[in-house]
Amino acid sequence: MAPGKTTCVSNKPVPGGCAFRGAKLALQPITDALHLVHGPMVCQGHGWDSRPTMSAGSTLHRLALSTDIGELDIVFGGDARLTKALDALVARHDPPAIFVYQTCLPGMSGGGACQSPTVSTRRSHNKSAMPARAE
Repeated sequence: MAPGKTTCVSNKPVPGGCAFRGAKLALQPITDALHLVHGPMVCQGHGWDSRPTMSAGSTLHRLALSTDIGELDIVFGGDARLTKALDALVARHDPPAIFVYQTCLPGMSGGGACQSPTVSTRRSHNKSAMPARAE
């Protein structure tokens, strides 16, 4: 090795995604559940469509579902949008379970944006609705 050269690697950030991406990759193979992203549409790019998976029955996991929150939702809260989306999805698909992924955008606005609507979905529709706080 030449003088002054080292084999140590610098402490540069390692690319690999965000917490939401990890949560989505871990939970999306559960094929009989709906997977709703509570965040901007751009976060849906981490969907399962590009990854092969087999299912003998349900294809709910293949739906790209997002509340597509915007600036006003971040400022004033996105609970109403999330509740409306959950109600519509339960009415249309009647899933046995729903995962609600809270991305960093609603997470940074404070509070548990996913907590209250998922609890009300459990009560009003008798469905398993689980928040995945991936902020």
